[in-house]
Amino acid sequence: MPDLKFINNVIKPWDDLNDLLAYRYALEPGLSDVTRMATSLASSINHYGEPDIRPEMLAQDCPDMGLIRDIADASKHIKLRDARRQNEVYVRSNFEVRDDGQFCFLRNSILVEHATAGELDFMTVALASIRFWIGRLGLDVGVWSGEIKEANQEFYPTAWLEFEPKYCINMRRTSVRMLKREDGVLTKFDPQIEIVEVYRD
Repeated sequence: MPDLKFINNVIKPWDDLNDLLAYRYALEPGLSDVTRMATSLASSINHYGEPDIRPEMLAQDCPDMGLIRDIADASKHIKLRDARRQNEVYVRSNFEVRDDGQFCFLRNSILVEHATAGELDFMTVALASIRFWIGRLGLDVGVWSGEIKEANQEFYPTAWLEFEPKYCINMRRTSVRMLKREDGVLTKFDPQIEIVEVYRD
């Protein structure tokens, strides 16, 4: 029988966030529904096994679970006692740039700047932690792919985003990363002129 509580509290929030990140929304890096949903998901993943399994003991078996604990705790307490665990969650929009100057929106990424581990992709860390719980507890989640989505591969003359107040109550700036495909691999790229247009629907 499917483990409906895990599906409802962990799998579905991850899927909802995954879907949202594939839309070209312009988001304030540290203040939007996306960062709120991410830290809420981190808390759900972190505390799922309680009271039988203490979150602080899981990092030995799964380092990603240790990172999820750090993210969940930092979202509640802001400044952690152990500076090595300190972290900040923010959003960045990713574009692929072609040689002809065309731009393709790939996805928004939720990044974690961790004092010890450096820059991490939250969705990747969360996915590894979810898979850890599924294996550790023998959970039945049915047919679930858990694949990180990207937007449609459409190129435009400009890099543009849409501002939707529903997902971001206030936006003064947005964080963008430009990437170029070299031998099939996306690498950081700094175009000579980087202009990102933001439209409000």
